[in-house]
Amino acid sequence: MTVIPSYDLLLLPGVTYYFQEEYIRRNVDDKLQKGEKVLFALLKEDKDREDMLPEDFYPIGVTGVFEGVDKMGNVAIRTISRM
Repeated sequence: MTVIPSYDLLLLPGVTYYFQEEYIRRNVDDKLQKGEKVLFALLKEDKDREDMLPEDFYPIGVTGVFEGVDKMGNVAIRTISRM
């Protein structure tokens, strides 16, 4: 499972969201594979990735599945549930 730290996003389960490829690349170290599970870990405030600590996150997140990248470079992730 790939963790994507997220700030200032409203994510609901059961929806396909499209993100600009730069956003995903900035927050994910490895390339995502189709069908790979992701976890949007929700940040309390916007922080650099290197400065994040466990207490910077809310105790809730949203799981999803990477569906692919379209011709325009938009990354599709279908959310599944809150956890």
